[in-house]
Amino acid sequence: MKAVMDWKDIWNRFPAQFTKDAFLKQVSKMVRGEPITAVQFDRIVLDAIQKLELNENDDVLDLCYGNGLITSTVAKKCNSIVGFDFSEPMIEIAREYHSFHNIKYLHLSVFDITVENLH
Repeated sequence: MKAVMDWKDIWNRFPAQFTKDAFLKQVSKMVRGEPITAVQFDRIVLDAIQKLELNENDDVLDLCYGNGLITSTVAKKCNSIVGFDFSEPMIEIAREYHSFHNIKYLHLSVFDITVENLH
């Protein structure tokens, strides 16, 4: 019998291994146990922005935003972002460190999204 991963439990416990400001480690943006460089991070975000062809008029839906590190960077390039995540510790970090006027972080599993949640 195959074991089932409890992702909610994993992502509720995982951030506690790191300090509240170890943003890259909290979302596993690491190589050989060390956080990726700022240049690598910027490249990941720039690549996503370019591939999505985002502009200041776009509204973005961010599923599983984690600690909001990427979300807050993308927010500077679009009109608004609504994000959904189920990890309470990650949501607390996102709201404390990565909030902007055009971001709405919601505590909700992607499996529970409805049209009403988006407004």
